[in-house]
Amino acid sequence: MRFGAIVEDARAECLVSRATVSIYLARLVRFGDVTRLPNRTYVVRESAPFAVKANVEVRWYEESMAIRPNGTARLSLEKEFRVISGELDHLEFQLPKALHQFNWWSTTAGRVSKIPASRSPNQLPLHRVDFEAPLAARSSTWQRICVNADLPRWYRMAYAPKARAPSSPSGKERAWEFESIQVVGQNRLYGQRLTPDAHLRLQVVLPDAYPVDSARCRVRFYHGSGAVDSSEEARLAKLGEDEWRRDGFRRLSNTLTLSIPEPLVDRLYQIEWAIPSTARRDRWLKTQQRRRTL
Repeated sequence: MRFGAIVEDARAECLVSRATVSIYLARLVRFGDVTRLPNRTYVVRESAPFAVKANVEVRWYEESMAIRPNGTARLSLEKEFRVISGELDHLEFQLPKALHQFNWWSTTAGRVSKIPASRSPNQLPLHRVDFEAPLAARSSTWQRICVNADLPRWYRMAYAPKARAPSSPSGKERAWEFESIQVVGQNRLYGQRLTPDAHLRLQVVLPDAYPVDSARCRVRFYHGSGAVDSSEEARLAKLGEDEWRRDGFRRLSNTLTLSIPEPLVDRLYQIEWAIPSTARRDRWLKTQQRRRTL
């Protein structure tokens, strides 16, 4: 039924005003009990021609990577969010390579299961957290989830220069490694938006004294061919000039931190760092070995 027909039926049966019908219909849509279709008709969830997805609101998202000399890493992730429409019965954590030592905690009781790539929807191994009771918009409760996991060999720690590589774009790309944080507007499970006071924080901790000469911040559009959002980069650069706050991109020795107040949806906020050549990395390893033997 369209809005006009719903209003007429409700006024005849319940003797309520048009404004009252509008208020309650909007609430039912927000809670996910009623779906508004592209043809501007409304249907209850059971009769909808597609599964109703949840929508969540993100207030805090932090990710930290402690990288080891062999390219493996320890991931720490913390996220604060709430469901604003529909219901969310599980979360998924997925990377192209299988995670090790996956530990998690959540404000809502749940159970984790490891799903192999052969049974995964997109043929990638994943960890699935099923909540004991689905998270619903009616409660409007802020949820917090924390994850710690060991990543297999994930980062390139060095590159092998080739002839004429410094003058070619591909050679320059090989000399850089990166990590990113983002809030995607729509994924396979749910839609996401950010609160006005949302904050993202990304930290990369490289091995002590590892030969990293340069590091920088980049902001790219999530959907596209790696195009740079220059205005957002300029905003973060200005934040980094404020010595009274710790926002923007900061570097303390080999700890690289990117703090983003009021972030944008569908942006890749990246930390990039220059990796050494294999010869320079080997010299660093020998120096570390000599120090351990002393």
